[in-house]
Amino acid sequence: MRLDIRAASCVFVCLVGCVFESGRAIAQSLGGSGASLVTGTVKTTDGSDLPPGVRIRLVCDGSVRIVAGTGITGDFSFRWNVAAPRTAQRVSQDSAQISGAGRHGSQMDFADDSGAMESRNSDPAMSNCEISADYAGYRSSEVVLSVEDADDSDIGTIWLGPLAKSGGNLVSITSLSAPKEAKKYLETGRNLARRHKIPEAIASVEKATAVYPKYAEAWVVLGGLQFETRQYDAARSSMEKATGIDSRLLTPWQVLGYIAAGERRWDDAARYLDQAVHLEPTNSAVAWFYDGWAHYQLGHLDTAERSAKASLGMDPRPAGSQSEYLLGVVLIARQDFPGGEQALRSFVASSPDTQRVRSANEILRRMEHPVASSQAALR
Repeated sequence: MRLDIRAASCVFVCLVGCVFESGRAIAQSLGGSGASLVTGTVKTTDGSDLPPGVRIRLVCDGSVRIVAGTGITGDFSFRWNVAAPRTAQRVSQDSAQISGAGRHGSQMDFADDSGAMESRNSDPAMSNCEISADYAGYRSSEVVLSVEDADDSDIGTIWLGPLAKSGGNLVSITSLSAPKEAKKYLETGRNLARRHKIPEAIASVEKATAVYPKYAEAWVVLGGLQFETRQYDAARSSMEKATGIDSRLLTPWQVLGYIAAGERRWDDAARYLDQAVHLEPTNSAVAWFYDGWAHYQLGHLDTAERSAKASLGMDPRPAGSQSEYLLGVVLIARQDFPGGEQALRSFVASSPDTQRVRSANEILRRMEHPVASSQAALR
């Protein structure tokens, strides 16, 4: 499998879709006539910042779909089939009434397993639906989408309330020492990003880091914006600065790992992502997937299998996920042929990823006809 970070403005769409693509960009990729646009924002009740790629989950009559992923500013959007128009009704914005949403943090799976932020099929007509966010260590409020109004709508804010303190940090302690001027530049940058003025947002956040070079939070935001706009060298530099200031920040290790994987620097990818999953094992199925893929490329099959299984365990809908494909090829490499075959057949039966399905089918064909495959290889 070849990763190409130039193929998307997020995390390597050739594997698993988009992790850090903004919600609006995802909605545009869904596009098409007859569909209304649903937009909203995800925030935490304790005021902490969320990394990009928080999964947006839609449950309709018991069917669960991941329809979008948040961007760097927490916004998201997706298309709703006009055949079943709707309005949004708040179930609860009060943190005391927040209902349980998923227990797994899934940021892309992402980049679909990310994306993640995936929208696998054209949206069917939907009714009796609830939308929530899915992020490790947090419970989500829910918004009901009902069949009443066919216009585009902004459902407002989905709130995430913390369940427990994580091992890694999303916001650095250095933010408490940031001067007011730096904080103002950072907040201005975030506001500009919400209005999709990314170059201006980057310029403002750069001013924040110039005023206060030890502003780790600002470096993370800057790196995230650069990553979303495919400025990978700049994003790597910003995230490295962030880890140098506060090594317990989670997002920089993840992004550094994704960039390294896209550049096929497997040693670096494994090192960065090992750190990410060590800091917060329940944060992201995507991090576990890329960690497993890097170790598979390095021949570390025990670690690759562990990471693939961890990624699958965090995915509320594992069938057809890229992690299932990874587990299959790892098990086959370990000569666990029954286990590998089972994982690949499950992947083929459920995956929309045509390229990976072809690859899996070819592996299965060779397993069924090993003699013919060996003779063909000799010719």
